[in-house]
Amino acid sequence: MGKVFNYEKWKRRKLAIIHIQSSDYRLKAAYDLLEVPIILYEENDPDLEKKFMADSDSICGIVIGGGPSLKPGEIEPISKKILNFNLPKLGICLGHEILGQHLGSKIVSCDEDVEGGEIVSWAGEVGEVLAKLFPNILFEGLPDLPGEYPVSMNHFKMLEEKPKGSQIIAETKFTPVAGFYHPKLKIWGLQFIPQKNWLNTIIFNNYYNYCLSQI
Repeated sequence: MGKVFNYEKWKRRKLAIIHIQSSDYRLKAAYDLLEVPIILYEENDPDLEKKFMADSDSICGIVIGGGPSLKPGEIEPISKKILNFNLPKLGICLGHEILGQHLGSKIVSCDEDVEGGEIVSWAGEVGEVLAKLFPNILFEGLPDLPGEYPVSMNHFKMLEEKPKGSQIIAETKFTPVAGFYHPKLKIWGLQFIPQKNWLNTIIFNNYYNYCLSQI
């Protein structure tokens, strides 16, 4: 006999949010404001993988967010078992860089200003900037796409190029890959931080509803 579909149990599925230490404390606080059900994990928890696997039947999607930028070539702090787990994944800020690197792209420094061989300032993006957003599942409900929208940035590293097999869904003046989507692997990356601005509800509701639809 086939498995009986239980709507209430299905609807209780949650997003697994892996919070990376040393990130802006406001990012972690902002998770509490999300309108979707979540399970919050700390990246530096030695039992993270064990806890994640124990909860896996209750999870419909994975979010990796927060944290300082990785140095070029630095190993991502998330276990391969989680990165390869067969669920949709969304990377925010550092999570965007981690998933991009996991898919074969490289993390590079943003442009530098150099005088006499010495770095005098680091380029990057901090604060509110305009990003060109392209039609995508995450942005459903936004009018006039492709179009420019204000987003919150805080990064000095970025992906050198979009991961193979993916498409660019967001770009800014200084960050060509401000967002990517890999349709085959169901992976998204956003360099900006939707937890902190008005895009929060739209992006996370769209992502959560997509994840539920894939169960």
